[in-house]
Amino acid sequence: MAVAQSNISIRKLRMGQRRDALADGLSALERQRRLAADDPETHEPGLALILSNVGGLYAESGAYTEGLALTAEAVALGRRLVQHDPGRHLPQLATALNNLGARLGENGRHQEALAVTEESAGHHRRLVRTNSDAHENGLARVLDNLGIRLSEAGRWEEALPPALEAVEIRRRQVRRRPGAHEAVLARALDNAGRVLTWHDRTAEALSCSHEVVALHRELAAARPDAFRSRLADSLYNLAIRQAYAWQRLDPLPAADRSAAEALSLWSYRLADLPTGLLADRREAMDRCRALRDEIRAAAEAKAAGAGLRADLGLPPVRRRDYVALLTHVGLEPTEEHLRGAVERVGLMFFVNAYTRAERAENPERMRTVVEELREPTLDPARWPQQIMDRLASWWPQEAAGLRDLPARTFAELAGDPQLYFATDSAGRLLSLAQFADSLSAGP
Repeated sequence: MAVAQSNISIRKLRMGQRRDALADGLSALERQRRLAADDPETHEPGLALILSNVGGLYAESGAYTEGLALTAEAVALGRRLVQHDPGRHLPQLATALNNLGARLGENGRHQEALAVTEESAGHHRRLVRTNSDAHENGLARVLDNLGIRLSEAGRWEEALPPALEAVEIRRRQVRRRPGAHEAVLARALDNAGRVLTWHDRTAEALSCSHEVVALHRELAAARPDAFRSRLADSLYNLAIRQAYAWQRLDPLPAADRSAAEALSLWSYRLADLPTGLLADRREAMDRCRALRDEIRAAAEAKAAGAGLRADLGLPPVRRRDYVALLTHVGLEPTEEHLRGAVERVGLMFFVNAYTRAERAENPERMRTVVEELREPTLDPARWPQQIMDRLASWWPQEAAGLRDLPARTFAELAGDPQLYFATDSAGRLLSLAQFADSLSAGP
């Protein structure tokens, strides 16, 4: 009965009934603990399942610490069960490991998240070889997460294949059973879009985002309580990619419309959300409002013919981002720093560097970068090679892909926006060109 009640709680979650789902899940967990205490051999497998389920319910309510604790307990119990009967219990352990990876990621423990997700993927691949029909769904779920975990660890080249494989499996499932797998296809496409963005494959990432929004619109029309917030999330992601790529692929006003619709959907019954989730939602809404401000500023600058940065159509990065960077690496964000570094060195470069430092969890290296750039010493006559040398010392893997570009390309990039889009490394070249443009312009 407790396992059945736990399964019902998951169905309630999928219908958008978060509070009821968590209450039912906790009730089921309490009952199953009592049963397992009286008869461990019979009821511990059910306890491991419910622990993992309720960990997910906590996370969906914004209680990430509680979710992690229960999921870790599920994995520990699952490992013990597998020692006694691997054939029976390995599938459940593989699923719990994947869930644990998600919970660790939510708590910022990215390296640990990657390790358990890779372990889960290994188990699922072996299970698929024995019974593809029974275990393909679990493999797709873990591949979905693996792409994100690898990206968070900075292993971008390795992240793309599992993300795209997850999409392929989900498309196959949708073809076999239309109406049953669209939600998980949307999730896989959304994650693949994130990884493609990190690979500077903007057109493909944008295509993923458009498809995710279309899928979520259909799902939200049928089950609004379950999919309204997911539609808002996907619209926000679409707005970001539209703002980045509008000059080639989407008009800038389309990004503003997507962001505005996301805000409207997120605002629905906001006060009804659990406390933890409410804080996340308000933070997301603040980010979305800031994005709209930046989109409008970029559009106004474009209309006024305000030069290279506005002409590129990227949302202008504001001083607050640089302040956040300085704070992150333990430096005092004084006005002197803001005048001496922000005005001289491209802000886009700093923000890209900031996100990389966060993903790499290496603020000390980022501090070195910031301190070096506080008093730029680049010779304007030699900045292409000097920029390349600095990039190679900070990020060798990324810089290697640009080594073969002739020096004249960097100079051309500062004067012709179209050249930004003539390469698969458009995003990196964009950062380089803005960086170089700021330096060559002088203080």
